Amino acid sequence: NKKMKLNTWKGWLVTFLIAILPILLYVYKKYIIRRKNHRNIRTPGPRIRSQQPSTTTTIPSPPHSTNSISNEPSFKKWTILLNITHHIDRDLIIMLLNQKARVYLIGVASSDDEEEHLKAKVLDTMKNSSFNPLYCLVCETQEGKVAFARQLQASVFIDDDSSSTNFEHMDNLARFIPAVGILSKGGSINYPFQRSNIVIGSTFLNILTTCQKHVQKV
Repeated sequence: NKKMKLNTWKGWLVTFLIAILPILLYVYKKYIIRRKNHRNIRTPGPRIRSQQPSTTTTIPSPPHSTNSISNEPSFKKWTILLNITHHIDRDLIIMLLNQKARVYLIGVASSDDEEEHLKAKVLDTMKNSSFNPLYCLVCETQEGKVAFARQLQASVFIDDDSSSTNFEHMDNLARFIPAVGILSKGGSINYPFQRSNIVIGSTFLNILTTCQKHVQKV
């Protein structure tokens, strides 16, 4: 009888364990899932600091210089051809180069000696600058300057040969490029120009500034 009762209790115990085991596994899985979700939710957020006076130091901006490049007209991406037969304006050329303009210097020479002298003058004047010596051009005639300006598709060509009395070649060039400038100490030239995009001035910079309205139209 005792053995039968013991076997009966064992049978009931095994049956109970078999019946409750799925429930225990289910509860355990739910606990694990809930714990993982709880960890994901508890991401560290921003720490709230006590409000304190800001210690950031504001550095005052330097006063604007009257000679600042921002006050100068912009000639970026312009192709500028300057006649330097009589005068080379180093400061202007450096300013244009700093503004990423393509600057060509052209002169007229009637002999090899004059050509060598002109190129040597350019190299000496523009030493210690970013000017490319290959952009120094020399031709023999006024028409040669016009041909260079057209071939290079110049934005502006400025001629400093104000002693000339025949500006027909300049009037003709104004048909093909946005603006043509003529340097004249008096600021005016007695010649019946046919084109409105010809600018006459007493300085290279003054002429370039005035030429902006013509170049911007293109």
